Amino acid sequence: MTNTKKAVAGRVSKPFAALVGNRLTVPASVRDLKVCDLPVSVRLEKVLRTIKMTRLGDLNGVSLAELRKNRNCGKKTASEVVHLVEKAVAGGFDAITETSVNWSPIALTSFLDTLISELPDHVVEVLESRLSGERKQPPTLESVGIKYNLTRERIRQIMEESIQRLRKLGSRRLDAYLLHAQKICRKWGPLTPELYAQWLGEKAPLFRFSPSFYARLVCQLGPSILAWRGWMHPHLTKESFLPFL
Repeated sequence: MTNTKKAVAGRVSKPFAALVGNRLTVPASVRDLKVCDLPVSVRLEKVLRTIKMTRLGDLNGVSLAELRKNRNCGKKTASEVVHLVEKAVAGGFDAITETSVNWSPIALTSFLDTLISELPDHVVEVLESRLSGERKQPPTLESVGIKYNLTRERIRQIMEESIQRLRKLGSRRLDAYLLHAQKICRKWGPLTPELYAQWLGEKAPLFRFSPSFYARLVCQLGPSILAWRGWMHPHLTKESFLPFL
């Protein structure tokens, strides 16, 4: 090996190991990261909430044995904690801003598909039933409930829980996408299923759901986005937005 190669090799740092012995080590540089901003599994989220750990720094010095005392924390969940810390140290959760993401409707839609793939199949079915359809008014909670033999209230709960879960999974990257969409709609007019279809253009068939589904999902994820939400605000009419169309 030449001197140059040796010098380069000498500068390559080893991957950070979060587990020293049986205890977690969390560097000061990532200790302030909030668990609620990180893409953790539902099980790990419950474990950390139970033991009142809200930041990565709360895990510093904690042993895996201590975590495993929680009945919901098995070997897989303990391993997730280790990988979470190591990914944070590697820069996997560095600050994401509106200008740092590669904004485009295609990128946003692809990211939404990735997030949705993390939800249970039965939840995705309910989500699709509620938000899909080419009509101006999507299916009601009652009609979706009848389809799955569930009450209107249970469908509402599933919708609320799934939206919260998607927000958490998307974390700051999703926030950045939604902020960009908000600015676009504020300048050019409300988001509608028709507009989303125009955004996707010939790429629309490549995605899992219809443009109507994505438009309504974005409405749910970003309530501050100017959008046509007929079923959410019945006092508004489409004519309210005609100056923007």
